[in-house]
Amino acid sequence: MTARRFITLLLGIGTIGVVVVLVAATFAPRTALAAWLAAVLAVMVVPLGALPLLLTWHLHKGRWGLQLGRDMEAAVATMPLVLLFLLPVVLASGALHPLVHGAGGHETHPWLREGALLARGAVYLVTWWVLAHVAVRIGRPVDAAAPRPAMASAGLILWAVTASLAGIDWVIALQPKAYSSIFGLIFLSHLMVGALGFLCATSLGRAWSLGQAPEVRGIGNMLLGAVMLWLYHEYMQWLIVWSGDLPGHIDIYLDRAGPVWHALVTVMAVLGGAVPFVLLLWSRVRRNAAWLAMIGGWFVAVRIMEAFWWVVPLHPAGGLTAALAVAALAGAGGLWGGVWLILRARHPAPRREAMEAHHG
Repeated sequence: MTARRFITLLLGIGTIGVVVVLVAATFAPRTALAAWLAAVLAVMVVPLGALPLLLTWHLHKGRWGLQLGRDMEAAVATMPLVLLFLLPVVLASGALHPLVHGAGGHETHPWLREGALLARGAVYLVTWWVLAHVAVRIGRPVDAAAPRPAMASAGLILWAVTASLAGIDWVIALQPKAYSSIFGLIFLSHLMVGALGFLCATSLGRAWSLGQAPEVRGIGNMLLGAVMLWLYHEYMQWLIVWSGDLPGHIDIYLDRAGPVWHALVTVMAVLGGAVPFVLLLWSRVRRNAAWLAMIGGWFVAVRIMEAFWWVVPLHPAGGLTAALAVAALAGAGGLWGGVWLILRARHPAPRREAMEAHHG
């Protein structure tokens, strides 16, 4: 299959998926909106997680960018499309969040009122659009001329603040009695692992399949560091909640109880965290492009599972929500994948000469 036909196929699948969700929204709007949220939380991982990687590359132009730079820049360039996907989530905050209307007898905190959620959502979208524009346009990370370090540093701070708050607004706030002081960090590590995994799967996987010798120095260490961070944050939340039997925190797990969801959590923790962590401890694995590509692809699959686990079990129509979430994932994911491939073809590969000149 040619690249053009594959792009057309992705865009076609995406269009069908979006149409299915729109039709479902006429009969079950809240269920369709929840399914769309789960899908968008999965799709946004790559562009929003690649953004800090690109900003970091602007600061020091590490050699890992020789291999990941093209795919990474194209991923960040898709940010406007992802922000378009997020518009229904922001505009329909009142329908998604039970606390907006004082559900469960709880008085609505000013922070969770519909106007506040809408205002913060608008700030997130505008901030990410500006940061993506700056990261891609302020200076080519593959050129000899270095981008402005101050802007990249400020962008990393803005990204961390807005992305962590968005994770709390769009995940934790879905539960009337739940709260978590560490979830912002969990969400940031979730984004980083997913984006880095995607870039490894696409860039290293493509090079390996073509019989090339990809640049993997540092990439394996980055992947190991990212999964360590995610595992640490997730484990610390679980340890503190269960050892302290904290009422407010424990709802995060109790509201997602059930055999299917318990099995999914086990898969995420063991096969999506512990096993890759042990594998990446071996230097031979960290230096092998095929291994890194496979582990990266698995990390992307686990991010989809995690996004579904965050949203789908909280809704009474769990089966319908899950089915619509799959359709929504095909819709948003297909459209995003097609656009990413188009943008990737327009971005040149990194030049080794520029990197060597930067490092002297």
